[in-house]
Amino acid sequence: MTIFITGASGFVGQAFVDELLTSQPKVQKLYLLTRSPLASSFADNERVKVLRGDLARLTDFSAEIQEAHYVYHIAANASFSATAQEAAADNLVPVQTLIQILKGSGNLKNLVFVSSIGAADRAPGDRCVAALTDKSTPNPRSAYGQSKLNAENAIRSSGLPFTIFRPGWIYGANMRANSHLNKFVSMISRGSKVLHFNFPGQVSLIHVKDFARALARAISNDGIKGKTYFAVTEALSLGEILATIGQKVRGERPFQIPVMGVGWIIRKLHHKLPIALNNLVVGYLWADERPFCTEFSLTHPIPFWSGVDDIVSTNARTGGKFLITGANSGIGLALAKKLSKKGRKLILVDKKTDALGDFKDHEVIYADFSSSTAVDEVVNRVKNERLAALVNNAGVGFRRSLEEATPEEIRLTIQVNDLAPVLLTRALLRQLKRDSSTIINIGSSTAYNPLPGMSVYAASKAFMVSWSEALSEELRASNVVITLSPSGTRTGFQKSAGVAVLNEGKGLQSPESVADEIVDAFERNRRFVILGLPSKVLILFSKFLPRSLNVRLWGFLFAKMR
Repeated sequence: MTIFITGASGFVGQAFVDELLTSQPKVQKLYLLTRSPLASSFADNERVKVLRGDLARLTDFSAEIQEAHYVYHIAANASFSATAQEAAADNLVPVQTLIQILKGSGNLKNLVFVSSIGAADRAPGDRCVAALTDKSTPNPRSAYGQSKLNAENAIRSSGLPFTIFRPGWIYGANMRANSHLNKFVSMISRGSKVLHFNFPGQVSLIHVKDFARALARAISNDGIKGKTYFAVTEALSLGEILATIGQKVRGERPFQIPVMGVGWIIRKLHHKLPIALNNLVVGYLWADERPFCTEFSLTHPIPFWSGVDDIVSTNARTGGKFLITGANSGIGLALAKKLSKKGRKLILVDKKTDALGDFKDHEVIYADFSSSTAVDEVVNRVKNERLAALVNNAGVGFRRSLEEATPEEIRLTIQVNDLAPVLLTRALLRQLKRDSSTIINIGSSTAYNPLPGMSVYAASKAFMVSWSEALSEELRASNVVITLSPSGTRTGFQKSAGVAVLNEGKGLQSPESVADEIVDAFERNRRFVILGLPSKVLILFSKFLPRSLNVRLWGFLFAKMR
């Protein structure tokens, strides 16, 4: 038996391929159409034939499609922000192409199409008091949903054998960072107050493993041909969903305020209101799970209470790793110790690793950012990781006037403090955006004023702060970028930089206190943080001075105190 699958590297596609390879020995050949690399366990399997391409090139694979006994069309553009033209190009046109190819097939037993509950939505006269069924009148509100409904209709009128699945909210391990439930996990971990409202709107759910099982059980099942199923296994209120996530993330069930009294308005006007608002109050995306569970023998589906653990453990913010550069000493080491005690997974990077012997359960990477190859070495080691945060902490400096500084010291300062973090962030950017990872850039209070006697270092930190703040706006839609500028801190920096420490460093912050502030900034999404009251006062005061006098002041203070 031969099967052709589109979207094999996606969230649903990977779970389905895994299920087929595990539970369907009669499947001898799997053609997997994918734009992205597959897991090695799939690509190395002798039953798997990887086809690198996209939906715009389906005709290039006509021979493989016509060879297949079962064709599963899973790939889609699921963006609700897509225009009607974009959604049709990605979701309708490929189906029309598949139909034309399959009309020349003498092998096809069934075309299985993964649609969406969004292809149904609710008709204007539907008061949302009963679950959706295959008899409900479709009324898709989004361009995405309309493109899916149009694709369904094209399949129904094609004359080909088919089965259509309309899944509800699919969830599980390694789901996309911006998917509904994964976003809720991230929001709640950041302290969102939304979990304190007991929204009554019901949403139908299905764990990706249960959906994969159902897709596999569609093989050799003639009773499902020509039918449309809402692929769902349970329905929960959004209030219950949020409370469950809150209990898993925070360790206790939150207090919730009932949301009452507006349901009748929403039921009457839902066709004119945003779908997100409808979902909060009424069962807008609530479908009857009984036909699906019965037909595909899902007698004990995974309940959300236990299945949500898969989201939490693979959500980048709650289960991802912290990549910390400059982790062998000072702020980096203090942060690593604090996060390790909180049970977080770490990737620790430094040119020295002698202080990292206690981190045996974490990954330690030797990398000297003064080398032009260090960034590539780190990227190659972490390219398959899910990152909660990238902490650009490594730094170097020298107490030198420009005349005293050697060319090598100048190059080293700019390379480590500026070039390396920018290139590392750039190299990991697709990964960071995919996971909505937090980017934490460690600046310095010296960044906000020129510093005669240490001008190159201060300028390098000014670059870091300026770049980081601009990056925060560039990535506002996908990532939180934190710019954290500590004042003088008791680390090995003073000794290596040749900076004097007065009164045994009593006026300096401890690395542990800075680490506390970094964790607090991460948990609260504080984008811009300056630490140390004296530094804040001096920075504020300097804004009112003429530039020439300001430079003289900082030069005097630095010469006197350092």
